[in-house]
Amino acid sequence: MIEIPLFSDPFFTEQVELEGVVYNLRFRYNSSMDRWYMHISDAADVPILDGVKLMCNKILNRFSVDARNPTGVLVCQSQTSDQSPPGRNDLGTRVKLFYATLDELNAAEP
Repeated sequence: MIEIPLFSDPFFTEQVELEGVVYNLRFRYNSSMDRWYMHISDAADVPILDGVKLMCNKILNRFSVDARNPTGVLVCQSQTSDQSPPGRNDLGTRVKLFYATLDELNAAEP
């Protein structure tokens, strides 16, 4: 499992490599809703999954039917007992983003 770095800047994009494939992850904070949203695109910035609301302990990329979707899972996890969605200054501090491959998930099952 890898941790994907997050920042509290209300609009940021980062390029990450997951299982040998490069993705652009764009994060946007909506102040009127007090919510963060993530957009996933390929290396050429062609959208794969748009407008995913960041929630703790939910598989963020599970509803993508795009074949270019990462094969593993992206999950936000709270580092405290507060399991609420991340607020404006929570990314990278209280709430962190992790990627787990399918092999890691299968190995963790009892």
